[in-house]
Amino acid sequence: MVVVTVSGCTGQNVEGAWRGPFPLEGAADCRIRLLSNRTFDLSCPDSGWVGTGRYTKAADRLEFSFEALTRHEARPVGGIPKVELGMEGRGNRLELGDPRTRDRRLIWNRLPP
Repeated sequence: MVVVTVSGCTGQNVEGAWRGPFPLEGAADCRIRLLSNRTFDLSCPDSGWVGTGRYTKAADRLEFSFEALTRHEARPVGGIPKVELGMEGRGNRLELGDPRTRDRRLIWNRLPP
């Protein structure tokens, strides 16, 4: 199981499909779907990552718990460390990065429905 914690903007609506990097090795171009039932899926075709799980959002926190994560159709990946990201939401754009600094190098853009 991997947990990703995102801190930042409290009013940002995060439901929907997003495109951008995810903090996994080589995952520079991914599609992340955050569904209204609090499940998500992740697909990074260029790096081979595919995952699903549940997410929670409370105030300025977004947390991902993977139920399944594989790379290049191999066996499920295990032992992935906790990843924490700071977040600033700007409508159809999320800026993510190190929660201890204002450095926001991961940019997610909302995809059209």
